[in-house]
Amino acid sequence: MKIIKENLSLKPYLNFLDSDEKALFLDIETTGLNRRFNTIYIIGILEIDSDEATLTQYFALKPSQEKNILDAFYKQLDTDRVLITYNGRFFDIPFIESRAKKYGIESKLSQMKEFDLLRFIKKQAFLLKSKDNKQKTWERYLGISRKDKYTGGELIKVYNDYTKVPDLLKERDLLLHNREDLINLSRLTEIVKRINTMNTIKKSQYDFLINTIELNKDTIIIEGNTNKADFISYDKGLSFEIENGKFLFKSPTMKDKYDKIRSCNFLNLDDEFANATNQSEYHCPDDILLLAINNSLIHENCYELLDKYLDRLI
Repeated sequence: MKIIKENLSLKPYLNFLDSDEKALFLDIETTGLNRRFNTIYIIGILEIDSDEATLTQYFALKPSQEKNILDAFYKQLDTDRVLITYNGRFFDIPFIESRAKKYGIESKLSQMKEFDLLRFIKKQAFLLKSKDNKQKTWERYLGISRKDKYTGGELIKVYNDYTKVPDLLKERDLLLHNREDLINLSRLTEIVKRINTMNTIKKSQYDFLINTIELNKDTIIIEGNTNKADFISYDKGLSFEIENGKFLFKSPTMKDKYDKIRSCNFLNLDDEFANATNQSEYHCPDDILLLAINNSLIHENCYELLDKYLDRLI
């Protein structure tokens, strides 16, 4: 087993964490996707403090050292930090926990607050319009380059060859891939900043950051955060509430056929919403604001609805 430590100069965007929280980025490399039969050969972590970053890699020189790297990882793990991953909720975390259980090692990952960047991005995919959600796709989106030339799948053969005939070049490639995964993951948090900017409606000195939009029983429900004081308004079926920095907006919709195949939810634009306009690619009369087609939200028009509603209030 090898433990590689490196101090780096990194300052990722972490404003989505509380002021007293510290980040720990996590990424693993495995010999396959099946956590019952495959093993972990690298556990990589990147700990961010105010003035420095520390990257640590626990590297199993052969599969029989998997328990050693798990023991070393858990010995150092600071559970007070926030765990930041890319698809870690469905891959890295359960894989580590499953392998730890095999060796009778108590897992501490479930004790940690966790932020899965992939999950966050998927919720906001309508804003970014990417062809897929692979980490390398978002790296290219932000102009982040790599020296690493392999995919995780391709490295399985490299590792298997390395365990038979250890080779410094292969070892370098294995460690480089994990290192760049971690460093680039920390840089990808810039996407959170961009999404939050795109999701924010500004009115006077107030900001309204949209977190979720959903259609529930033909009612549009928008939730988010704001710096405006507590407030309640009920008017013509619309409701808007602010409590402790959280806002909740609800608007009932009408439902009808959009065409011969699809249904739609919409609002008739009366005098109070006369200045609202269709922001989507869907065609509709000028006095209609389409909000969903076949129960699939038209996010641009939901934003437009809230934006024009806030104009009335502020």
